[in-house]
Amino acid sequence: MEKYASTYLKRKDGTGSGKLDRIQQEKLVAETEKSRAQAKHWITKERILSGSFVPKDLFERELTKRAILFRTDLETFARAEAAGIANLIKGDVNLIPELTEYMLGRFEDLMDRYAQEREFKVPLPPLAADLDMTRDKDDEEETA
Repeated sequence: MEKYASTYLKRKDGTGSGKLDRIQQEKLVAETEKSRAQAKHWITKERILSGSFVPKDLFERELTKRAILFRTDLETFARAEAAGIANLIKGDVNLIPELTEYMLGRFEDLMDRYAQEREFKVPLPPLAADLDMTRDKDDEEETA
């Protein structure tokens, strides 16, 4: 009986157990935060299952393949175009091996820069929008 009164009845003079009100408010806030965290978790799981996220090792393998292709193209360019570059600058064709080595060295510098560890950020729509959509669906179900 006392639990019912403390939960559902208010005193006419406005006084009451402030401690009980504060505890109920804290409980409500905690439950709300828990529900939001669960919704974020479910949204993330759904994104993983739908392919929105890529496993890191697969992503790194694809980057490695591209880097190998990029490096091969640079080396091919250096070896195939050295004579043309020497002719463009009216240079001594006897220095083509040195020019090739110079270009390959520069390409190595570029590859070193390319190969540095970097953080990749994948843009995703904010979770708040997904949560709002979840709330709207819940509201529609309740009114139906």
